[in-house]
Amino acid sequence: MEKGFNAEKFMAYLEQEFNGMENCMLRQIVENLINYGHKHEQVSKDQFVQWLADMIPEVSFGEVAAFMEDDCLTENGKREKQAALKNIKWPMY
Repeated sequence: MEKGFNAEKFMAYLEQEFNGMENCMLRQIVENLINYGHKHEQVSKDQFVQWLADMIPEVSFGEVAAFMEDDCLTENGKREKQAALKNIKWPMY
């Protein structure tokens, strides 16, 4: 888990929810987005989550926040995370 974000579980979630994630090129693009975001878009709380959700429009803020540690989220981010967790199919990875 890098900088409070569980990229491995996030990628598994994307594979479960979206067709085509088994495509090596698409998977690499998402991994590159995550790496770029960690380097350049994680200055304040919620910033990385908001940026990644903006870069992948099919995924909501709450869905990204579900894979972020609470101490990296604002109170609003934590609420959105909890709301998203209610809709994510469990058991999870």
